Amino acid sequence: MNKLLNQIIDKEKTIKTNIRTNQYTAVIFQKERNNPYTSHFYIAQELEPYLGSLELNFFISKYNEMSNKSGKKVSIYALNYGLCMDENLRWGKPKGNEYRTYFIESPFNFTPVIKNFLSENKKIYCENCMHEFSEEEYNLMKKYGGTCLKCGCKNSIQEKRVLSDEERSEIEEIEKKDNLLEREQYQLLKLLQYSRKDKTATELAQELDVSWQKIGWIAKKIEEDYCYLKKEPRKGKMYYVLSDLGREYLDSITP
Repeated sequence: MNKLLNQIIDKEKTIKTNIRTNQYTAVIFQKERNNPYTSHFYIAQELEPYLGSLELNFFISKYNEMSNKSGKKVSIYALNYGLCMDENLRWGKPKGNEYRTYFIESPFNFTPVIKNFLSENKKIYCENCMHEFSEEEYNLMKKYGGTCLKCGCKNSIQEKRVLSDEERSEIEEIEKKDNLLEREQYQLLKLLQYSRKDKTATELAQELDVSWQKIGWIAKKIEEDYCYLKKEPRKGKMYYVLSDLGREYLDSITP
């Protein structure tokens, strides 16, 4: 998970440099060339499942769906605002209807980034003879009907994602702890942890894109069932605050 996130951040930083140094000459980048917006990216929709862990941990969130320049439906993701501040990446896009396609410009196509990450962690094998093959051999077998080069068995070639020890450990810890919370409860806690400040129901609702009434319902369950959260009145407003137990819980599942 951390490896993929770092690859995404590095790619955004490269785009930022290339815009500033005029290596990307598209007119749409001209207005903010000195300090370009580099907080979003798009991928082919079939790759969405591979971003699930990053989205669950609130490092990224799905922003929109649009058609790219080739007319293919793609999914646009946004990096967490606080993460962008930490990494010196400008969040958002230029104002104006003419910039509505800003994040489907070709530099922001991160499909190759995700595919390269997956190919580095992929096992290709024949389920009949269990022989493993390279990517080049796999492409050759696909070209000739998927017949195994080793044993000749047809339609027996499988692709399997191989998790690194770090990823496996992270997933085990998250699954061990996260099954106690619903997704929205977990995201609310992660938002408070990552923003490093207490927030009102209105502020949480805006960032999680739900109603403030729903925030009250989510927070009530976390507060009463798990004691991970508490409320504090300040100057006529009610703030949600992570409890010590909540911080311990998040620290125990966050790499």
